[in-house]
Amino acid sequence: MKEDSAMNMLAPSQPLQEITKFRRIGFLIYPNCEICDVCGPLDVFHFADYWLPRFGRTDEPGYQLVILAATPGPVRTHSGIEIVATQSCYDIKDGLDTLIVSGGINVEGKDDPALVEWVRAMAPRVRRVASICTGAFILAAAGLLNHRHVTTHWMFSEALATKYPSIQVDSNLLFARDGNIYTSGGITAGIDLALTLVEEDLGREITLAVARTMVVFPRRPGGRKNLCLRHRCDREGESTDAEHRGGAANGGNDSGRYIMITRGLAAWLLAIGLLTSSAYAH
Repeated sequence: MKEDSAMNMLAPSQPLQEITKFRRIGFLIYPNCEICDVCGPLDVFHFADYWLPRFGRTDEPGYQLVILAATPGPVRTHSGIEIVATQSCYDIKDGLDTLIVSGGINVEGKDDPALVEWVRAMAPRVRRVASICTGAFILAAAGLLNHRHVTTHWMFSEALATKYPSIQVDSNLLFARDGNIYTSGGITAGIDLALTLVEEDLGREITLAVARTMVVFPRRPGGRKNLCLRHRCDREGESTDAEHRGGAANGGNDSGRYIMITRGLAAWLLAIGLLTSSAYAH
């Protein structure tokens, strides 16, 4: 079946054959975690399950998604929205294919010794371990990132490198893989990582279908590089990054703002004349 035909098949005329084999993916959450760190990657796996039977690939393992927390029940995220944990992580001894650890502004999970110990104990029992955003701090506290090449949200990369000097932190990556340990950059980079995990499991066909459904790039422009360019918007006109730093350092009134743009978007803005090369901050 061609991919485009499958993408247009919203209401199949015949009942779809059900998937009978599953890879179990555990999402570890905790109070004040970042909701996008959970829902974005979770939807990637969910839509992979949606498309498998529509491509007639029901003999392959799908995904069984489990939300884990210290205690089952509602967990309030940083935005105030609650996610219901279906199981206590402490009841899970094995049976997970992949463990995904969410992040958050304060990464409160890293300060829970029992949670960190559970992550440490589970790591050798799963096929792969992944962190989204600042979830890398929990993996680091569990000793899983020692002497590994990792990434995290760019705002927290220096803090991670300072606290754990044995870790090689690269804030310029959307995601990194070192052995069976995966780490992603901030927030929506978790979607990029999840798409990569799905592609490893199920190939390009399903990954493209998932990306189209979620209206995201299957691979962002620039590949795995999280190269961002800073451009200052000022009501009074264009000024350089150096001028902004000088004004801030001298206690000046800064009425400008910074926006973060990807390398691909920057190239397009340059091409149509909406961005000048002098606005780049390397």
